[in-house]
Amino acid sequence: MLFFAVVTGSWFMEEDPPIVRSDAKGYYGYLRAVLINHDLGHEEPDPAYIHQTPDGTLNKYFAGEAVLLLPFFLMAHGWAHVSGDVTDGLSPPYMRAVGIAALCYALVGLLAFRAVMRRSGVNEPAATATILVLGSGTQLVQYASMQPGWSHVYSFCMIALFLLGTMRLAENVAVGRAIAWGLALGLVILLRPVNGLVLLAVPIVLGKDTRAFATVLVRRRGLLVLAVLASASVVAIQCALWYMQTGHFVAYGYKGEGFHWDRPEVRQVLIGFRRGLFLWTPVFLPAALSALVLFRLDRSRALWTGLYWAVNTYIISAWWIWYYGSGWGARVFVDHYPVLFIPLALVLSYFWEARRALWRVTIGALAVASLFTMMQFYQYNNGLLDTEGMDARKYRYAFMRFDDAHRDRLGGMYRVPPYNPEGLDT
Repeated sequence: MLFFAVVTGSWFMEEDPPIVRSDAKGYYGYLRAVLINHDLGHEEPDPAYIHQTPDGTLNKYFAGEAVLLLPFFLMAHGWAHVSGDVTDGLSPPYMRAVGIAALCYALVGLLAFRAVMRRSGVNEPAATATILVLGSGTQLVQYASMQPGWSHVYSFCMIALFLLGTMRLAENVAVGRAIAWGLALGLVILLRPVNGLVLLAVPIVLGKDTRAFATVLVRRRGLLVLAVLASASVVAIQCALWYMQTGHFVAYGYKGEGFHWDRPEVRQVLIGFRRGLFLWTPVFLPAALSALVLFRLDRSRALWTGLYWAVNTYIISAWWIWYYGSGWGARVFVDHYPVLFIPLALVLSYFWEARRALWRVTIGALAVASLFTMMQFYQYNNGLLDTEGMDARKYRYAFMRFDDAHRDRLGGMYRVPPYNPEGLDT
């Protein structure tokens, strides 16, 4: 977290590029529209995120991040009044509040994930190593510091809290824990609805206790109903916002966008030069291989991990703009780090206790992969990589280049064809 804070602090001093841009405009837009401009449903149309409908304007994004940002926004609003800053939601106090919020949610998410690992039987050396890999070998640093207005660090936090809530509820099936569990799931869905698939991770964190947990929930249906109602109450926030905008409790904001279920770009998403997961986040190679090793130690957890990987990778790859623009690396996988790194933590724990030679080899590989990722992190944020259209030729040109002669030299933007479920003749 100290590393994240230092990066954020140096970034704030430069104040470039702006926090609220691209996707962040949509997530943050709810707060300005409701609390400052008072024009929700009557906003100026913006091709990036505000659509004009027959019944009013519609923000295409879900409001989960705005809900989590609300306390920080209100504190910034109060400070802006006291300090004399512009109270438009975009002046420095507000932007700094977003940066601080991302750091706080990253910290909470990391602490929750550490608690999940320790409850899973992961020893201290393995838990520490996994946290260090998350902080210095993945895209989490980008979305906790350089792009704090994007939703990924908030999803990372809530999925970690949901996993922890699952374990706490399994330990003691009580009313308060059931409600907290439901609220966490509701926020996961309100941030990004497809992340509701985190329910597939329940057997990964509970292991052999999964069946007993399910049996207790079936027997104590009242608690399950409370959890569902708690989750639904959070999701209902979005329905209320849709109603305020269009007069309808259900609306679809992703006009002209959708999934190509019959032609997912799995290869591009996993190993492509544009934003391939294993190329831009190489620590995922040991993380994925650990699921195979886990098969010998805990077959049930390994199989559920494989299912989680398969389902989420398929859905991510099927989205029409499979490279999810405006970010570094495979950013949508950041949401799932608390699930996908559990097998690595379990295997590292086993290696520490029983296979020290494999421990040293794996830690060495993770250290090298993390260093490589941080080099790319520097390149991405200093004009040495194409922020949108990387390909094999550009990658070779920029590979391990850090000098000014290679800065801001890459161009040639290209996009995928517009969404069309029937296909296009291109």
